[in-house]
Amino acid sequence: MEKLKDIANKIVNSRESKKKKIEEVSSILNIKLDFLRLIEAGKLSKIEDNIYSRGHIRTYLDWLEIDPQPLL
Repeated sequence: MEKLKDIANKIVNSRESKKKKIEEVSSILNIKLDFLRLIEAGKLSKIEDNIYSRGHIRTYLDWLEIDPQPLL
């Protein structure tokens, strides 16, 4: 399994390859900016573990075309 830091780097690199700022992604996906920043920093322990949070993670990673399973 990939380390959380490696996955976080992959997420940031994927977003940057789409030439999108994190603020734009927040607006496009209607996910709070702070939430996306926690995902990109690999600080999943600071995110409440509930169905909504898992849905947001899945939505973001699907948009980035990254398998969300390692983070869920």
